[in-house]
Amino acid sequence: MPAFFVATNSIKDSEKFEEYVPKAIETIKSFGGETLLLGKADGALTGSVNHQFVGITRFPDMTTLNNWYESEAYQALVLLREEAAETVIVKYEQLS
Repeated sequence: MPAFFVATNSIKDSEKFEEYVPKAIETIKSFGGETLLLGKADGALTGSVNHQFVGITRFPDMTTLNNWYESEAYQALVLLREEAAETVIVKYEQLS
């Protein structure tokens, strides 16, 4: 069953964020993941927006998503991500 994550980002350093994103996407692709959306927030229809940037990614299953996140390749990028943005990554499993 497909698994997804949604990453919301409040940018701290735009240059570092621009460095981080393509490197992260490369690791995602190496695990069979597909980036469905990279976008800037453009306001809220309800509630409030507390981030500037979002990424939505699909993996074949939750095991693969977890393996990607825990991989040496992705973990090597965590410090750069933390310097670049305040990030919340939430994972979701698709319902039937």
